[in-house]
Amino acid sequence: ALYILNRNGSLIYEQDRMGVLQLSSNDKIRLTSTFHGISAIAAKISPVQRSSGGSFGFLQPSGIQVLDADTFRLQCYHTATGMKFMAMVL
Repeated sequence: ALYILNRNGSLIYEQDRMGVLQLSSNDKIRLTSTFHGISAIAAKISPVQRSSGGSFGFLQPSGIQVLDADTFRLQCYHTATGMKFMAMVL
């Protein structure tokens, strides 16, 4: 599945390629907004200091980038504009 979130955490695009797990539209919105909130919290309370990166420090990703579980993997790419591209693989 591919999800695209805007900088406020709202789901703006979704595409399912997983025939096994069918989520309702509300479940998809709930899943992505929850991930956005948890990722924002993780970026603030992270014990590891990010390097400033000079004038391009805003390009450093923050928050959760990968979430591995026994049954799925969620990869998140953070863009410089604040959008998030999330891919979930079973």
